[in-house]
Amino acid sequence: TKVRFSLTTFDNTAQTYYDAVDLHTMADISAEKMQEMVQPRGTTLLVDTVMKRLHSLERQLAKEIALIQPSVIQLKPKIVAILVVLTDGLDNESRLFTANDLNKRITAARKKGISVVFLAANQDAIKTGATFGVQRGAALTFGANPAAATAAFASATQNVYRCASGGAAYVPAFTQLQRDSSAAHSAPAARPVPPRPVFGNRHAHFQAATALGGVIPPVWR
Repeated sequence: TKVRFSLTTFDNTAQTYYDAVDLHTMADISAEKMQEMVQPRGTTLLVDTVMKRLHSLERQLAKEIALIQPSVIQLKPKIVAILVVLTDGLDNESRLFTANDLNKRITAARKKGISVVFLAANQDAIKTGATFGVQRGAALTFGANPAAATAAFASATQNVYRCASGGAAYVPAFTQLQRDSSAAHSAPAARPVPPRPVFGNRHAHFQAATALGGVIPPVWR
């Protein structure tokens, strides 16, 4: 099983910390390193970042497929490419591309077998995702609190794993149980509080392309 993993975070700028690294040899991400990567800084460069990373994923996928021996290709191996986007805010910084541009790109990528999963807080993820071309079942709204965020990440991990290890061509749709456990009311506060950033105004985007196997994105704790 070969697994490639990339990680990009974004706020007013985007930074790629891992780019198509071998997940089997990649060192664990410490809590301190994760905190450093999601340190709050600014606004939300969502569309531009996803457009660029989707392009990168498409190129990486093509590269991995080209490396497969013809004898293996004849066996029709399972090839999985998944892009997972996490955000706690709406785009307010992108200048290079529009939501319509991203919609066209994600729609085209789906025809190439690439799955896009969209997790978002402080908004309706299904509605926002639809403007980007993300299918309804692949979008998940989660509450801006640790319990709901943890449930959302666990749900995404489960679905991605099911796609990578099973027979599904794309990441399965989120179930109602997964949506309920990730909802804002899953961990009620003692008193009403306004929505707050889950990632401290810094967002994350995971991507992975596999040649012959599956991928399990990390669950933040």
